[in-house]
Amino acid sequence: MDAEYEASPCPSATWASLDEAALRKYFSARAPGVLEQPGLTLEALTVGQKFAVRRGADVVPTVAGCALFGSHPEWLQPAWRVTALRFSGTEITAPIVDRLDTEGPALRAIEQAEAFLRRNLRVARLLIDRGTHFEEQDVPEYPLAAAHEAVANAVAHRDYVAPAQVFVRLYDNRLEIQNPGGLLPGLTLEQVLAGGESRRRNPVIAEVLRQMGKMTTVGRGLALIRQEMARLGSPPPEFVSDGQHFRVTLPSRHVKLR
Repeated sequence: MDAEYEASPCPSATWASLDEAALRKYFSARAPGVLEQPGLTLEALTVGQKFAVRRGADVVPTVAGCALFGSHPEWLQPAWRVTALRFSGTEITAPIVDRLDTEGPALRAIEQAEAFLRRNLRVARLLIDRGTHFEEQDVPEYPLAAAHEAVANAVAHRDYVAPAQVFVRLYDNRLEIQNPGGLLPGLTLEQVLAGGESRRRNPVIAEVLRQMGKMTTVGRGLALIRQEMARLGSPPPEFVSDGQHFRVTLPSRHVKLR
């Protein structure tokens, strides 16, 4: 059902909802010269990649097409935003000191969320033992690679039918990334954490984000998050799937931060 939904027409969208320049850039990068091929139009290529479908004489963007290449998909589907919140405290009732509601397609939303985290993550100046000497180094509260992977996974694997956005919540003691849509039926958390599992809710969206360098290869995301947390000396991450949501929690390193 989910894979079928991303390939279905995007509600209320028309061809004008797509960013033609972004589509041309994508196809030129994937297959240089393809747009100059006789008889190949931008519309035909877009349909061929499941970014759009033909409806009579019209070419209508799909859910995947709008999510990836829409000029302003959040105007059509406000729930597709990423909402990032920085709390001054450890509870959801704590004061919010910074907020972001992303604008634009999936790639831009991921980049905006990353920028939000970079400006809000605390950094410690620590002495690192190099064996033969000590060296001062800035150590972030959370490994940026793990945070990036969690955000990209949330955008790629969210349930695009659900009327709820991806949330990035940064507390004083933890970072939470939550997306609507739990694990697919028949898939267990143990299987996902073991790595190598290739089942995806939105294969078109996930593959394009991988091609754009925003995701790791299939089945490695959660393993990479655990690896990066361990490499930084952080407590292990927590993963929860309750059927309606999937949540990744990265505990703080609990060091004295500036």
